[in-house]
This record gives sequence, structure tokens and C-alpha cells, in this order.
Amino acid sequence: KRKKIIIMLLHLLCLFIDRVSGLSLRETIQFDREAYVYDPRGRVLQLEYAERAADNGGLIFSTVVQDVGIICAFIYRNETKKIFQVDDGNFIAYTGLRSDGASLLDRGRRAAASERLSFPEKRPLPKRIARTLADTMHAAARGGGNRAYGVHLLIAGLSQQERPELFTVHPGGNIHCSHHHVLGGSGQSKNSKISSLLSSSMEGDCTTPEQVIASLTKMAFCDYDAVITVQVLAFRRDRNQKKHKLSSPRVFAWLADLRRDDLTHDLNNLHPRALASLTAALSDDDDAAQADAALSDISISKAQ
Repeated sequence: KRKKIIIMLLHLLCLFIDRVSGLSLRETIQFDREAYVYDPRGRVLQLEYAERAADNGGLIFSTVVQDVGIICAFIYRNETKKIFQVDDGNFIAYTGLRSDGASLLDRGRRAAASERLSFPEKRPLPKRIARTLADTMHAAARGGGNRAYGVHLLIAGLSQQERPELFTVHPGGNIHCSHHHVLGGSGQSKNSKISSLLSSSMEGDCTTPEQVIASLTKMAFCDYDAVITVQVLAFRRDRNQKKHKLSSPRVFAWLADLRRDDLTHDLNNLHPRALASLTAALSDDDDAAQADAALSDISISKAQ
């Protein structure tokens, strides 16, 4: 009797899978073993699995406000930092599998160093780094003994017109360029608060980078209990540097790990010490004393 009951339950399970997916259990197992095999619905299941693995990572937001590029990454209890410097003026953030992200970060750094050796007078562009990483991820997604990378990448830097530029690269190797990106979060990026915040920054309601950073940090600590820190990157070019066709613009960057006490009591604005450090890092005036005083209050790395 027990065997009959187990067989009946297994049969009902197979029927349920057939109804939900439109494929039989045998067909699903048959078509999800290789990255270059399509199922009868025209999907590549291995690539979909890689997308799900990438979406399981923490949330990463990026936007451009007043010619300042901003990236905010939510760091959970079981995670490490997600924003890294690739080269002078170029940065990479990733969400998903850490090992895959670390491998692609190393590949991006080698690509930037190779371009530096080829063109010493010019700074590597984020678009070229994104294309190199997209080629690497696309080659892995095609199979050949490899598996697709389970990460979403965000490449940030200054464009050829000396403006902040943001690129995302997905497991299949496709590139998307926009001023606003939301990655990871396992579908939490559809949150209405996130959508309203991004739309307000696009419409100019959040008029300053400080307001955008404060709003994202407040959202992290109010709406996501597992968040322990918010890693923030803000960067822009040196506006006072004279343009020359053979010179690369200097990049001012502010990289900080913000906690709840780095906001004011009402959580609506940055604490004065965090605000001072941000102003000092992005200021055109090269005031070392002001920057050193800010560095003693908050964990910051300043890149020029």
C-alpha cells in the first residue's frame, strides 16, 4: 500500500510539473543539461538558471545626478563589499555568485592594464571594459565545457565626453547602457518605493547627489532588516582641469561604507560628518587638511 501511495504521489507531482511548465519532467531534465540546447519553448534553461543565481545577490542601484555618478550596494550579514576600483577612474560592482564576480573583476583589471600599456596617454573607457567582460561572459554562456557566470556586472566610469557612464552586463553577455540601473534583489527591485525614487531622480525631484544617497541609505535600513551597511560610490571629473586632446581628466571619487548612524536622527539626510567627507572628496579645491579630517570620521577611500 505504501508503494502504491508513493507511486501515485510521484505521478501527481509529474502532472503538476507538466501543467506549470508545459514540459514533462523528462523533457526538463533533458534540455537543462547543456547551455547550447534549446527546449521546445525556445528557452536556454542553463542561462535562465544563471540569471536566477545573479538575481539572488543583494540590491545594487546606480544613477547619475548633476554629472555625478552614484552607485549604492546593500551589504547583508553574509556578504562582503561589492564595489571595486578597476583602474584610475573606472569601477565595477557585481551581485550574484562571489567567485564568479571575483574572476570577472580580475579579468576587467587585466583588460584595463593592457589598454594602459597600449595607450599610456589615455584612460581606459568603461565601454571598452564592458565589451571585454561581455565577450568573456558570452563565451562562457555558449557552453564548450564552461557554465554561464551567475552575476550581474555594473561598470562605471567617465565616457569619452567626460561624463559619468554606467553599463550593465548580464550572464548571457548582453550590455545595457543607461543612467539608471537596479540589479539583484530576487525581484525586490520591483518595490514601489524603489521605482518612485528612481523616477523622482530622473525627473529632478532629488536635486542633489546627497539627497539621492540619503534616500537610498534610509530605504536600506528601514525596508531591509538584513542590511548591515550600504556601500556608496560617488564620482565625477575634475571640472577645473583644462581639456587637452592627449590628457585624461582626473576623477574624484568617494567610496564609503555607511551605517545607520551616518544619517541624521530623522534618517532623511546625511550626518554632517558624512556630508563633509563627501564634499571634501568631490571638491575641486585640493584641500588635503579638510579631506584628512573627514577620513578620520568615516571609512572612505579617495581616488584621483
